[in-house]
Amino acid sequence: MKKQHLTIIWEGIAIDVVYIPEYSPGFTKTYGWRMAHLCIKRQDKGQLPMTETGYKSHFTNAANIEEIGGTESYVRALLDEYGSSKKWKEYAAKERQMTLF
Repeated sequence: MKKQHLTIIWEGIAIDVVYIPEYSPGFTKTYGWRMAHLCIKRQDKGQLPMTETGYKSHFTNAANIEEIGGTESYVRALLDEYGSSKKWKEYAAKERQMTLF
């Protein structure tokens, strides 16, 4: 599989994802498993549950992504896991709240 680009909408937030299933062939030869890389970036200037900057560089075993059903399923699972935190829920509520000033 080659590099994959996709956009997902999670809780009304547009997120760009780039997935590289074998980030380092040398790593695979040495350790016997494929190191995958995900770039997860919010399209606007807001935060994501796992990062205040809106950008996350994430490395994992490619098998983890394949086992859960692919790139989109894996990223959604990450977002859901981190999105269940009290800190994220407070941020999301504040982001939805309109302000007068």
